Amino acid sequence: METFYMQGDDKRLYFKNINRIPDEEEYKMIMQHLKKAECVINDKMMGPDCDIIRCTFKGKKFDVVRTIDGDGTFIYSDNHGILEELEDVFNHD
Repeated sequence: METFYMQGDDKRLYFKNINRIPDEEEYKMIMQHLKKAECVINDKMMGPDCDIIRCTFKGKKFDVVRTIDGDGTFIYSDNHGILEELEDVFNHD
């Protein structure tokens, strides 16, 4: 899976959906990658417009945000370092 950042936003790691797979399938692929990398799924909060899955990787916390409105899934963290580590997980598969 190929990742990218929006210009000026270093708190969200997005995924390129080149093959236009359905959002549900993209979400499942992202979660499979995270589980394979031994990320811990801590909690899941379901909201009206998105689900937030709280996770930990190597002791560092981040959120997987699954949007309901068709914008796909992205990873959020205030700690850019964890996003860089996760970027390696997805881009070196």
